[in-house]
Amino acid sequence: MIYIGTNLTVIDNTGAKLLNCLKIFYRNDGIPGSLVITSIKKINPFKDSLKQATNKQKLDKGDLVFGVIAASKKSLSRITGNFLRSRYNSVILLKSKKEKEPLANRVLAPIYDELRLNGYTKIVALSQNIV
Repeated sequence: MIYIGTNLTVIDNTGAKLLNCLKIFYRNDGIPGSLVITSIKKINPFKDSLKQATNKQKLDKGDLVFGVIAASKKSLSRITGNFLRSRYNSVILLKSKKEKEPLANRVLAPIYDELRLNGYTKIVALSQNIV
């Protein structure tokens, strides 16, 4: 489960590496598929020149961004009796709170199928591995 103040890793190609969770919407704790607002703690310095060349949104340290939780360290149980657990708490950045569209154009790690159930079909389409 993810709470306020939890460190999250980014699994898309936006250029951010590490985030800090500031708010979880509609719940007290975050599970895969929950909407969160985060602050960027660490960025990839090599992505900076690429963002300026392609005129995409530039992310800086300290920016507030919306995201959806893609996986968590806490085991998640399904109706079939299976338990899923990830190595790290991961998030995918979104353009805005209501659009449900990712900020990046590629997802680099496996995501849970619960994102499809919550309406994030664009993220599921970009991902190569769905667990």
